[in-house]
Amino acid sequence: MVLVGGEDAWRITDLLKANDIPVVLGRTHSLPPREDEDVDFLIKFNPSLDFETYSDNYFALMYALQKLLNRDVELVAEETITNKYFEQSINESRVSIL
Repeated sequence: MVLVGGEDAWRITDLLKANDIPVVLGRTHSLPPREDEDVDFLIKFNPSLDFETYSDNYFALMYALQKLLNRDVELVAEETITNKYFEQSINESRVSIL
C-alpha cells in the first residue's frame, strides 16, 4: 500500500500489524483531490480473528486512519466482496506490505 506517493506508508505499518491486517488490497497512490472526499481502503483481515476482535480491529483501524489522514475513511474487507469480477480485478492489483 502506498500513501501520498509512498513517503508516508511507514506511518501505518504498526497500525496494520496491531490490528491483524496482513494485506491491504488495491492501490492508494494519493489522497482524493477534494478535501471533502473520503479515502477508500480495501483490506484483508487475519482470517483467524473471532468476531469481537475483527470488529474491534476494523473500527480501531478506521478511526486511526481518519485521524492520520484527517479525512473520512471507508474500509472494505475482502471477505465481504461477492462480485466475482470485482474480486478478479482486485486480485490483479493486490499489494502486500507486511
